[in-house]
Amino acid sequence: VAGSAITTDLLSYGFNRTWQNGSTFSLNGTAAGSLDVLKFDSATNVRTTNLVFTQQRGAQLFGGGISANVVTGPVTRNSTVSENLNYGFAFGGRLGDTRFNELQLQALGGTSVSNDAQPSRTSLYTVLLSRHLSAQEALGLRFESGRTIDPLSDQLVTTSAIRLQLNLNV
Repeated sequence: VAGSAITTDLLSYGFNRTWQNGSTFSLNGTAAGSLDVLKFDSATNVRTTNLVFTQQRGAQLFGGGISANVVTGPVTRNSTVSENLNYGFAFGGRLGDTRFNELQLQALGGTSVSNDAQPSRTSLYTVLLSRHLSAQEALGLRFESGRTIDPLSDQLVTTSAIRLQLNLNV
């Protein structure tokens, strides 16, 4: 039989909350299913969920979140879970001044599974020390360290870098 007759169902949800103390909370996601009634082996389901929390107190900013994504079908199954944690603060400037220093710390993690294989795990740690030269320009040094565990070879791969970073807001 040639051709296709695809049916797709989609459900989206979202909840956002902001407090007067500078905190925000967000939960959102989607669930989608696709089915070709002429080719049953092509059915696919996708589910995504994101959860994020941030809080700002004066010059300090804290944020964290988790994200999950699952894709299933008759041939393939993939899932990914990612976590992130951020903390930053400004220092060395006067109130209302656009020139100040900033330190940001970030930790990212991710676990990925494909077709019921062993999960791979990736972690990345970043430190950024920057000097804001104006409201539109910042110059900084970024230190990065990463590691990945490869399940097939049971090998640990590490990377690290020091980078000069220029941010321009236009």
